[in-house]
Amino acid sequence: MKKRTVCAILIAMILALALSGCASTGKSGNNIAAESRNGVARVLAIYDDCDVYKYDVASDDLSYYGTGYMTSTGTAFGVGNTGGETDVFVTNRHVIERDTASLQEINGEYYVFQGRVTSIYLLKDDFAMDSNGELDKSRAIPCRVLYEADEDEADLAVLRAAEPMEGRVALPLLPEDEEIESGDTVYALGFPGTTDDATLGNFSGKEYAASVEKVTVTSGIVSLHTTVAADDTDVRVIQHTATINHGNSGGPLIDEKGRVVGVNTWTMSPDSSSGDSKTQYSIEIEYVLDILEDLKIDVKPTTSTFNISTAAIVLIGVLVVVVIGVVVVLLIKKGQTPAQTPAAGPAAVGAGVPSPAQTPSVRSLSEQHGGMRVAITGAQLLIGRDKATCQIVFRDGTPGVSTRHCSVSYDRATGEFVLTDLRSTYGTYLVNGTKLVAGMAYRLKSGDSFYLGDRANMMRVELS
Repeated sequence: MKKRTVCAILIAMILALALSGCASTGKSGNNIAAESRNGVARVLAIYDDCDVYKYDVASDDLSYYGTGYMTSTGTAFGVGNTGGETDVFVTNRHVIERDTASLQEINGEYYVFQGRVTSIYLLKDDFAMDSNGELDKSRAIPCRVLYEADEDEADLAVLRAAEPMEGRVALPLLPEDEEIESGDTVYALGFPGTTDDATLGNFSGKEYAASVEKVTVTSGIVSLHTTVAADDTDVRVIQHTATINHGNSGGPLIDEKGRVVGVNTWTMSPDSSSGDSKTQYSIEIEYVLDILEDLKIDVKPTTSTFNISTAAIVLIGVLVVVVIGVVVVLLIKKGQTPAQTPAAGPAAVGAGVPSPAQTPSVRSLSEQHGGMRVAITGAQLLIGRDKATCQIVFRDGTPGVSTRHCSVSYDRATGEFVLTDLRSTYGTYLVNGTKLVAGMAYRLKSGDSFYLGDRANMMRVELS
């Protein structure tokens, strides 16, 4: 028998064994994503005894009203001994953030709720919270915070439940020595608020979906590895196209092997003026691995989900060695040597430093301003209806705009814009619909947009 024929037969045998080994799992990426839902849980943070202030729209004043109650929800995923029930869950810091403030409209009146989180729960099923916002504690597991990041760190938190969550398991994590690449398929898992009591035309957002069956799965591809700013720190993130929404925060982004590669954290919605598409960002899993190591929580990363028997692996290894030997012999006889292909290195990723000649400015995309652009020449630029103090002035009676609504400044050290809501009546929003917490600074890049109360009052920060 000719050596080429032997080589072809051996290669065919290897491929057959490899395919049979892979087929023995009977699972595609979609199947694994569906099965990974049992590693996901719904988080509920409760803010008892919030100070409530009534907001007078006409006078732009706050007056103390009393105390109230507020909740916040998000997603978490189990970590620990892969595949086993666990009591340790990872989520975003902003899901269980200790201090918060929120403006809410109730029966046509506006109120500001301000307080600290008093309790955190993992919800066992879809019946833990009723339509009146009452929690059935027999269907929830209380948690304590093992780790909560500072404002200038990656937006992460680690919770320990009072007991292992029945039916919820630890998901495998991508090892530090591996990396997901651009173009790879990923799946985002979580509990977006759009699935809560999602009867068309009758959305209440109070009956919280929390069962494994209600975990949503969206698919996409990795666009690139980049960074986002967290105060003075750049956080490494995965930019991808798997859709996430409010409520997905803290949920896992997994690869086709079911390994968690990132934590779903931010989304940027399209800007109708520029035609940009929606973009999602997930914090890279290396941050989680470092935190768990510091907490001395043992995790057992899984590098493969294929269920190939040990005997098959040994046989494949032997056949590979034989084939290599045959190929080398054939090449030597022909006086050839195997060609070496240089390994491709990662592309450099970095943000450009703005030129000192560039002028930071804010452009109004509101129809009443006709594309007006105003440079930031002082410490800050004010936007609102007050002609005496604001540099971008809206007409009196403009829906959604307060007297002194928000401010924008420019940080030349980082090349970033800083947006702050000045306790406006109707709120300031990022283009993805995220409402700013009054008084808290949010960092923007040149080209980012935001709006005042209504999307008709859209602004964009620029360097020109």
